[in-house]
Amino acid sequence: MPFTPGFIALAGRTNDKVSKYLRVYFRSEDEATPEDFSAVLNAMIDEARWHIVSSLKLHNGQLPDALYFSVTANGTTEEEKVFTSAEEAVLTGAGFVPDTQESDTEESGTEEPGTERLKLWSLELPLSWNLDARYKTFQERLEGRIDMGSPARRHGRSIGIAEHNAATLKQIVREVFNVTFDYSLKSLNEIDRIITMGQSEDNWQFRVFTPASLVACGDYAGEVARNIIPDTHWEDQERPLVLRTATASPRSKVTKLCVNGPGDSVRFLIETLQQVVHGKAL
Repeated sequence: MPFTPGFIALAGRTNDKVSKYLRVYFRSEDEATPEDFSAVLNAMIDEARWHIVSSLKLHNGQLPDALYFSVTANGTTEEEKVFTSAEEAVLTGAGFVPDTQESDTEESGTEEPGTERLKLWSLELPLSWNLDARYKTFQERLEGRIDMGSPARRHGRSIGIAEHNAATLKQIVREVFNVTFDYSLKSLNEIDRIITMGQSEDNWQFRVFTPASLVACGDYAGEVARNIIPDTHWEDQERPLVLRTATASPRSKVTKLCVNGPGDSVRFLIETLQQVVHGKAL
């Protein structure tokens, strides 16, 4: 491969209103074609999307005004520390622009020899809460109220974390979207709709959601499974939701829905699990 994984030079809030996720990739000795670079860049974008919607550090209990994914090249020579014109064309085609802010890895606490200052290309990611005022209200109300701990653990003395998160989501969805969640399989259509912002598979585009909103939706989906599938219970982080003949991670499924689009339907997962338990699907 023309690029090999380097290190995260910066993965946090650059100020109170802007967060940035930076990936540094070191060149190998192989000759890179534009097609090689495009494939690597797409893999980097996929990785960044997952990190950005699951990193508490990037959100820090607030909704950033802007969120960027930045990339930089590096190597042993000055020529290797900048992208070629062909690579810049690929970056431009993917929506990246040259970043006026250089990254100082000494300040970020990840200093490596020869990487003191890095020239960045940055992609601004679309934020769901900037595209629709309801989504801003929805996610603001969830912040600070969602328990990010293991869904099997207790939230206080009388209720589990997943139960608490599901009940909180139910209340806020009713207030913001005027939608009633009743812990039925059909209600998961609304989870799919909210996380995709109503987009179809044909026109889907990635939108950033907060980790708290995805955890809440995942725990609600798990509580639906517990409601409609006998002998289903929460366990640990390795096997979060345990059924008679299967295990699942509803939180991860909701994150996949956010990152990959409608093809990763949460309703489809829970419906399939229901069929598996009743012997109607493999």
